[in-house]
Amino acid sequence: MEKKIELKRGGIRYIVVHHSATDRENTSVEAIRRYHVNNRGFWDIGYHWIVDKDGNLVKGRSEEFIGAHCAGGSPANNFNSIGICVVGNFEREVPTEKQLKTLFEFLEKKLRELKLTKDKVLGHLECKPTLCPGKYLMEEILNWRKKSFGQSAIKLRIKSEIEKIVDICRGILSDLERL
Repeated sequence: MEKKIELKRGGIRYIVVHHSATDRENTSVEAIRRYHVNNRGFWDIGYHWIVDKDGNLVKGRSEEFIGAHCAGGSPANNFNSIGICVVGNFEREVPTEKQLKTLFEFLEKKLRELKLTKDKVLGHLECKPTLCPGKYLMEEILNWRKKSFGQSAIKLRIKSEIEKIVDICRGILSDLERL
C-alpha cells in the first residue's frame, strides 16, 4: 500500500500532464479513482486534478500530498510536481475544445500561483519513456508553450476563426457595394 507523504508547498517545481489512456466517453473520474485504489494500491487517485470528458475540472488527490503519477521520473517526479490527467486516449482521439480550454486555463492559473514558467509544464513522456499524454495532447501542450502567457491554444484558434469570418464578411460587403 502506498504511503501518504506530505508534499511541501515550495517543493512543487513542475506540473505533469497525463491522459487516462482510456475511452473518453466511458471513463469517469470515480472509475479512475477505483482503479488506482483497488488495482494499483494507492490510498487515493494518483492525480491531483482531472479534466473529465465534458471539460470539467475535478479535484483529485489533495495537493498537500505527493501524487502517484510520475514515479522515478526526471526532471519531474512525484516528489516535486503535481499531476493533472485529461480523460481520453490521445494516441487515438483528439482532446475536445472544452477539455483543452479547461486544461490551459488551469495551467495558467496554477503557474501564476506557484510562480512557475510554462517550461515547467511537462507531458509525462518528457519525464520517462511512455506514450502519455498521447501524441494529440502533447502537440497541444507544445503549441501552448510557444504562445505568449495568457494566450491559450483555444483563444488563438477562436481568434483565427473570427478573423476568417471577418474577411469573408468584408468580401461580401465589397461585392454588395459593386451592385
